[in-house]
Amino acid sequence: MKKIRKVAALVGVLALFGCEDITDLEVINQNDPDRARAITSPEDVEALIAGSYYRFFNGWEKSVPGMALSTTADEGSMSWGNWASRELSSEPRLPWTNKTTASYQGFTYTPWRDSYRAASLVYDGLLAINDSVNPVAIGDGGVDTPRALTFAKFVQGVAHGHQALMFDKGFIIDETVNFEDSLPFFSYQEIMDTALKYLDMAIDMCTNNSFVLPPTWIQGSQFTNIELRGLARWYKGRYLHAVARNSTDRDAADWGMINTLYDQGMTDLGRDFIIYGSGSWWQRVKAHGQEPDWMRADYKTLCSYEVGGTGCANWLQTAVADRYEFQFQSPDARIMGATPTSDGTDYNWGGPSDFYASRGTYHFSEYFYYRYYWFWPGYLGDMPMITVDEINLRKAEAVYRLNGVNQTVVDLINSTRVGRGQMTPLTTNDAAADVWYALMHEKRVEMHHLASSMAYFDKRGYPLAQTGPNIHAGLVVGSPCHFPIPSRELELMELPSYTFGGVGSECTQIGGSAAAFANARIPFSKIYAFDGLETIGEKLALLRDEDVELDPGVRQLTRY
Repeated sequence: MKKIRKVAALVGVLALFGCEDITDLEVINQNDPDRARAITSPEDVEALIAGSYYRFFNGWEKSVPGMALSTTADEGSMSWGNWASRELSSEPRLPWTNKTTASYQGFTYTPWRDSYRAASLVYDGLLAINDSVNPVAIGDGGVDTPRALTFAKFVQGVAHGHQALMFDKGFIIDETVNFEDSLPFFSYQEIMDTALKYLDMAIDMCTNNSFVLPPTWIQGSQFTNIELRGLARWYKGRYLHAVARNSTDRDAADWGMINTLYDQGMTDLGRDFIIYGSGSWWQRVKAHGQEPDWMRADYKTLCSYEVGGTGCANWLQTAVADRYEFQFQSPDARIMGATPTSDGTDYNWGGPSDFYASRGTYHFSEYFYYRYYWFWPGYLGDMPMITVDEINLRKAEAVYRLNGVNQTVVDLINSTRVGRGQMTPLTTNDAAADVWYALMHEKRVEMHHLASSMAYFDKRGYPLAQTGPNIHAGLVVGSPCHFPIPSRELELMELPSYTFGGVGSECTQIGGSAAAFANARIPFSKIYAFDGLETIGEKLALLRDEDVELDPGVRQLTRY
């Protein structure tokens, strides 16, 4: 994959000085504590903040973690090595290979880097707006400054929130950090608590200000202040729902707060959150994840409606090494039509898999996901990221945990089970276990490749799966419950490498030293300087080139 990147900053410097002797020029450190002086243009300050969500999106949706974590969650299935998919889905599960020389370091490095890239862009913008000597006002008379400040807090929330979902530890970066500071490590829970604080600040600012986001800030999505408040509430609810590393943590979640956030978000926004795919805005799980020669739908998703009996249960109870693809009959119209080889609304029959049998026939499936078919051919069109149906099903789980089976729970499940799946409606007379499994099935199908890695973050909050017909509920034993700081970063910080994963070490650190991280303090300048881009000018140059950051060879990637 090639990335087109201009070197505007370097060209600008050469043009400025021409052929003059520059040996005696005073060099200004762009990264000194008073570095806000480097950007005084309101347009540049707004550009830094406006481009921050894309940097977050680039690391999580356009980049690599979604494909591999889909296979880890047994949502999609593939045995190609690309993006670490084979490594993270093979059974028995093995520890994640956290070595700089490993082939798939981008799986952790890219989302790590781009979470902090997004936070860094916000940091630059807020420093300029809040500068005590020469604060930058955006818009005529500063009319657009509240919008920029609100969006900055929103992005701080999602950048740190996603970082806390995936990694065991990391840093907290906001405008209160001094460039000369040395930063400590924080646990994922501490980072998540801070992310939720940022989202709360964004929610309050949305309440107290009136504005409309330009559709370029989140591609193709225009939000009023109230609608952005609803989106922030949905993100906050998702984070509270998904941060759990095991079923004990998930059981202890604040389900009352989660339920309230979903309701408030529905009132404020009340529609699907959709990003329009075009140019550099595209989503890998809706691209490669829908191509049958790349990825198939895992039977643990397709069969999640069946508690026991025939077909799927027999496959799940077969030894992993002996599993093979098969045809079955589903009552769910989203999965298939009247026959096992007829297409459903969301899944298609694709015939035999073309994966290598030597890598395990348990990866095989005759079915593939195709709900967002309009996006697949050209990677253009609507990319739903959070849907009303998803929120309804998450709310159904919250109400179930709070009150057990009641009319609200079955109505929320039936909204998709009957409406889209054309399955028999649930009633309050159904056994609690049957209602629970129906809910799990709806979540698996409706959230399939909706947003990167969501199936993984959701499934790790249920009991680890051994074997048998209920295996779809949680992750397979040995799947990492989260991931370490990328080895590339650890080397720069001169810290020991460590990892997670493998049977018995799902959440237990392998290697490294807890004391090394407890006592470590890393210079902010080392974290801030991502990919060698140390100046605001270089960051602006990168942002201005996003519209040509195309991937024309994305469909021609080699499978291996």
